[in-house]
Amino acid sequence: MMSGLLTGVNKAFPVAKMEGFEFTESLDTLYKIVQLSQFNIGVQALALLLQIIDVEKNAAQADR
Repeated sequence: MMSGLLTGVNKAFPVAKMEGFEFTESLDTLYKIVQLSQFNIGVQALALLLQIIDVEKNAAQADR
């Protein structure tokens, strides 16, 4: 079930009009999922973390 949820979020995140700061409170939970879950679920969580960090990085560079 967690795999399906992460797959959906990973696919929907790039087209969402949300900024990465709205997910910062969930980062700790995503890191726990990476550590405590099966390998494939951990990889999907890491992919989502990468997308969140990339959005935050691009938003910071856009201010310059």
